[in-house]
Amino acid sequence: MKKIITFSLLSVLTVALFLGQAVHAQPTIQLTVTDGVNTTLLDFGLDVSATAGLDSLLFPRETELPPMPPERQGIFEARFTVLGLGSLSDIKTKLVGDQINTWDVTVQTGVLGGPITISWPAGLSSGSGFLKIENHPAFADPEIFPQYVVNMLTQTSLTLAAGNSDAPFKFRITRTTNAAGIGVDPVSKNFGTVLIGLTAQQVFTVTNTGNRNLDIAGITTSNPLFAISSVGPEVVVPLATFELTVSFAPVVSGSYSGNITLAHNAGNYSTVIPVEALAGAGTKFRTFTAAQLGAVDPVKSKFYKALSKAKPDKLEFELEFVVPAHVPAYNQLHLELGGASLGNSWQGQLIPAQVVKRNGIVQVLGTDYNLTGAHDASNKKFDYIWASLTAGDVINIHGFVKSAKPIKAKYWWLPVDVIAKEKIVKIALVGTEPVWKLNMPRLPMPNLGNVAFNIFPAVKTGGSGILLGVSTGDPKLTGWLKLYDAGSMQKTLRGKTALQAGTPRWFDFYAGGIKPIRKENKSLPPEKHDNVLMANLIAFKFNILASAQGNTPNGLGELLYHNPGNFFHGMVLSEISTIADPRMTTFDAAFDYANLNTVLASINGAFSGDIDTTVGGFSGLKLELKGVKPLAEVSFLRPGTLAATIIPAPTVVEIPETFVMNQNYPNPFNPTTTIEFSLPEDAIVTLKVYNMLGQEVATLINREELSYGPEYISFDASSLSSGVYIYRLTAEGLETGAKTAIMKKMLLMK
Repeated sequence: MKKIITFSLLSVLTVALFLGQAVHAQPTIQLTVTDGVNTTLLDFGLDVSATAGLDSLLFPRETELPPMPPERQGIFEARFTVLGLGSLSDIKTKLVGDQINTWDVTVQTGVLGGPITISWPAGLSSGSGFLKIENHPAFADPEIFPQYVVNMLTQTSLTLAAGNSDAPFKFRITRTTNAAGIGVDPVSKNFGTVLIGLTAQQVFTVTNTGNRNLDIAGITTSNPLFAISSVGPEVVVPLATFELTVSFAPVVSGSYSGNITLAHNAGNYSTVIPVEALAGAGTKFRTFTAAQLGAVDPVKSKFYKALSKAKPDKLEFELEFVVPAHVPAYNQLHLELGGASLGNSWQGQLIPAQVVKRNGIVQVLGTDYNLTGAHDASNKKFDYIWASLTAGDVINIHGFVKSAKPIKAKYWWLPVDVIAKEKIVKIALVGTEPVWKLNMPRLPMPNLGNVAFNIFPAVKTGGSGILLGVSTGDPKLTGWLKLYDAGSMQKTLRGKTALQAGTPRWFDFYAGGIKPIRKENKSLPPEKHDNVLMANLIAFKFNILASAQGNTPNGLGELLYHNPGNFFHGMVLSEISTIADPRMTTFDAAFDYANLNTVLASINGAFSGDIDTTVGGFSGLKLELKGVKPLAEVSFLRPGTLAATIIPAPTVVEIPETFVMNQNYPNPFNPTTTIEFSLPEDAIVTLKVYNMLGQEVATLINREELSYGPEYISFDASSLSSGVYIYRLTAEGLETGAKTAIMKKMLLMK
């Protein structure tokens, strides 16, 4: 049996219906209510001229009904499209605030309890309508009668779900004189590139541009990577603002976009903010710790020496074969290389084992193929055996052999039926010959000695070097450290027995705690001054220097330290170095030396790892190292805004094979000259000056232990008369015990 759709007056629940244009243009809006069988047309008026009484001229079908107690009081206006089938109630006594009219409508469940649909004309002006469907208070059952909120501007119909009873649905339409407005700044946002592991934020300012409260019912994000600081509700009074923060925190590289949607009571009831961003890992940087820069060769128990000449010590190869057609089918490849395979290691350096691919897929030894049969003592001959191969399969073999120049190779295919013990004979090949994809001699990997001496070669006295402290003021009252070469750096970091490990502090006293550190010091090993902060500051300055010279990826010194609450938070790394220097020379009671040490140690270790060079990045006179870790993986560092510092890489002086002393320069001289010599190993050195009678006139170095590499000594002859003098170097190597004595003449002309 069909159910008639009936309309009756019910209780009050108010939502907003706004007018954005002259209401006289549309004095009524017609609603169509249907259950798919029965249809009822209802008109409700939006004319500002409507009164509490009958407005028959404006609304010819308007009829006044008596109040319906106990809920209703006062005058009601009812407008009928079909008399006797339904009513639309205009509630005048319930007006509040800026309401003009409020209409209540009730509809009953459709035929056989099925759904009913309410529809209205499209094209309503901005602010013209807001439709709310809610439960009848006498039959409240959220599961059966859910509440609906519909924007009449953006929708033209609403279907009410079927209920399980005859209880009616009620909805209310309210018209107001004032309206909220909304403005968003910025209207969209491109976050640009954000490093993985970091978070970028943008604050959107939402302004109520209207004269009624802006009610933001809800805020949603279509992409959870763009997180929002509020999901609502938020209330913004007229002309006030609300700040919404959107955060983007990527975990995987890629391009991302989304929409931030605000549902509210202004305009078209919905504002969309488009957002997008690009996630990237960021530059890989390279750093060294103080322990690495002061490390010793475990084999020789001495500081690492730089490889003086970078000569190839191995060869990297890759061969590509195409399986030829043959009956019976081939399943074995015999290969003879012109150099011994290095397997997994060579001279302590990690070398990948041979990698075998079939049609681009890496083969697993012992699962996909076997490597047996033709191994010999020279480690040059190999049989690669598959269960089966197909003509046209592409086989790639990549590995390393012991050779300093390109090699040759021989190969042949073997069929399935070859007996393992049968003497291998070459079978005529049909098909494409192998292609050398790679046949390249490779240099040895530089060691920590190369890192130290190629990045920080010897500089002449007065040159740049690495300075800790401030070399100004009265040297009788203050002290500082200036390292002129990598040897002095190594000696300072480790000394004779152990690494620096003493309390982090300024340059206070020499060992023993009695004699204050004064003037310039060219090295301060732990035996003279044990201070872990000094060691970490040396490594820190070394890392910034290496980056600026291009020995490691450029830009390290321009990164920002990110650690909210820490004194150095937000500082550029090079700025931290500048702040540290004066506090190393002069004690600052308010400064936290331990915190500085912790910060420096964390930065030095942030990008530490195995040594690897760029392509062509090690030629003996040049060292370029790859980055170890992307910036995104270091939580306490951020990209900076300053351009990266670039300075020319220094010229590397090769370590001599024997003791060398050069002619002084200038020569003749007046009154100062420089004497340059170079040591093949650490040595005990004495350098003295004699007149032509053999009398000693000056002692420049007296049995001082010096590190291998070049040394530059300045000689001031102001107190001597013009003439020919002899300078004599004696040295005893600490590693080999080799002794030498070298003499040269120089001419003083005043």
